[in-house]
Amino acid sequence: MPQGDRQEAPKAPSVFTSRRPVRIWRENRVARSRERGTMDKEPTTDRRKTSRRPKWMVPITAVAVVVVLAVAGIVGWSLYEPRRHDSAVASCVASVKSMYDSSRTAQATVDQHQEAAAIRAPQVQNPKTISNIRKLGNTIKRTSGTRLQSVQCDAAMSTAELRDATDTARRYDTRLNELSSQYTEAAKAVVASRDAKSLQNAKDTLDRRKGEALSLLVDTDGKVTDGAVRDGLQTAIEQAGQAKGNKPDAYLEAAASLQAAIDQVNASVQAQTPAGQ
Repeated sequence: MPQGDRQEAPKAPSVFTSRRPVRIWRENRVARSRERGTMDKEPTTDRRKTSRRPKWMVPITAVAVVVVLAVAGIVGWSLYEPRRHDSAVASCVASVKSMYDSSRTAQATVDQHQEAAAIRAPQVQNPKTISNIRKLGNTIKRTSGTRLQSVQCDAAMSTAELRDATDTARRYDTRLNELSSQYTEAAKAVVASRDAKSLQNAKDTLDRRKGEALSLLVDTDGKVTDGAVRDGLQTAIEQAGQAKGNKPDAYLEAAASLQAAIDQVNASVQAQTPAGQ
């Protein structure tokens, strides 16, 4: 074919020069990506849907929990209350027993000090000790009587009543122990006051005898038939001055010796008077 008449053959379209296939490829890729994203998200959405709970279940669950706790509390209390009641009964019985033991001890204390209770006011140096011991004795008698009988323990009583009875018994128990100790001290005080007065009386008696003896010794000079009796009176006066101690007997014995010496001097004086006439 002549060069002048040669026609150029049409060129095939190039993929690099045409943009349509690229655009289609990109659209397909985006579509596939969206499909994969949708498939990946669907299970998550399903899980969220399945994990949700109906709103009405929340209050029902709360009520159920409260009911369970209440039932558990009732059961626990039903098991605990009998034990608490039994313990209250045992405590009450023990307290009442101790109370009556203290009552018997207090009454025995009164019996042991009957001698002190029999002492009268003129026999003591301090009369208040007599009134005190009598007052304590009457208090012990009243407390050990009907007051104790009002305290009782019965299994049929409530726990609160048993506890009240226990407290009352313990108060009486403590009070009776105090009264017993106080009565013992009061009895000692009475005896001590009696002994103090007895000692003082003995000293006073000896002082009176010494005064009589001294006067007689002076008045009888030269008036006795036997001067030896006056010497005996002088000796008795000197010995009486040596009497001491906390026992009345020592002073009473010295007073008795003085009285004997006084009697001898008086007898000698009487014997001298007729002889002088």
